[in-house]
Amino acid sequence: MSSVVPTSFRNMSSYITTLILEGNGLQGKFPEDVFHFPYLQKFHFAIFLRESGQEQELELKFPKTNWSGPLKSLQVSSPYLQELPDSIGNLRSLEILDLSHSNLRRPTPVSLGNLTQLEYLDLSHNNLSGPIPWSVFNLTQVQFLDFSKNKLEGSLPSQVSGLSQLSILHFDHNFLSGRVPTWLFSLPSLVKLMLNNNKLNGNFELDKLSERSKLEQLSLSDNALSSFTSASNANYSLPNLVSLELSSCSISEFPNFVRNLEGLTYLDLSNNRIHVLEEDMFLKLKSLKTLFLHNSPLSVSDNSNLSVVLPHLDTLWLSSCNITEFSNFLTMQESLTYLDISNNSIQ
Repeated sequence: MSSVVPTSFRNMSSYITTLILEGNGLQGKFPEDVFHFPYLQKFHFAIFLRESGQEQELELKFPKTNWSGPLKSLQVSSPYLQELPDSIGNLRSLEILDLSHSNLRRPTPVSLGNLTQLEYLDLSHNNLSGPIPWSVFNLTQVQFLDFSKNKLEGSLPSQVSGLSQLSILHFDHNFLSGRVPTWLFSLPSLVKLMLNNNKLNGNFELDKLSERSKLEQLSLSDNALSSFTSASNANYSLPNLVSLELSSCSISEFPNFVRNLEGLTYLDLSNNRIHVLEEDMFLKLKSLKTLFLHNSPLSVSDNSNLSVVLPHLDTLWLSSCNITEFSNFLTMQESLTYLDISNNSIQ
């Protein structure tokens, strides 16, 4: 097959349940009638580069009206798609919706909230604008949610009624603003939270961090989080956290809550304003394997007494940190396999 005409799938309309069109070099205009097939449950379409280096040129659009049916899995990756119509909300049986890399524009339709059976939603790598629709936060079955690398704006809601099954959440690389809501850390199933590269700002309030949190990976890098505060002196912790990214967050002090992350293996505090490191900051971080502190105004005079040993530390970045000589901290890390101390003034 090299081209598609309106009659291409006509004889299959009464029985086809799965249609996968990937890597076949089809050209033409995809017949919209296919999306109305009465038994179609799975539709996959992706554009790949042909051997000539040119993309397939199959134009595909979703129906804007009267679109319903038993579809459970809809996965499309096409720069020609461009629009996600409100009619998507009529597909009440959808469990998987993946429209990443499809050049989608305009605001995300609120009708996504009608997809109550949805377990997997990926709208990443598009050009979606405006706020994330409130209805998305009411989905009760969704486990994977990815809106990364769009042009989304506005703040996250202060409270939600759904997302109890959510395990992976990507809102990174957008223009989201406002504070990080604490309900994110109370989601009972969440293990990965990516909020980096946004415009989130203000104090990061720790009071509602849940000791029962399953969170394993957290990225807040490249935001304007000025400090981490709490209303009391309690020691908050995320007991399952193994990866924490807080680079470029305008932080001026080592966050106290980090001291209690005993299972942490990856910590990025680079590109901040931290200038003092104290031994008690690392006493509980014995599992740490990777530590990024580069582009920070550290100095030997402020940190000369730091002598803690991190037994598993194998990667340490201290480039561009105003270091003038080796400190005890560096010489005591016997597990190091990679050390970057470039762009300093060591003599």
